[in-house]
Amino acid sequence: MGRRTDVAVYRITYSIERALSDDDEFVEIGFGSSVTGHDVDSCAYDVESDVQRGSWETSGDMPEPREVQAEIAAWWESQRSDTR
Repeated sequence: MGRRTDVAVYRITYSIERALSDDDEFVEIGFGSSVTGHDVDSCAYDVESDVQRGSWETSGDMPEPREVQAEIAAWWESQRSDTR
């Protein structure tokens, strides 16, 4: 009997959702998937990198990643201003 040469591979698929207030329903604003890897950790690293760089995918009327990142940055700036 020969040695098995196939190895399991993994991929993480994800969806980014946003609710504009605590009372709103969450709506998908982005999605993506990791590269295929031989371990879950490398796939998780790939997803983290995509999200941090704003390189997830969008479709239809979803906001562009740069718009979402600007919105988040503005919110954080407002929080800093409130504590001064």
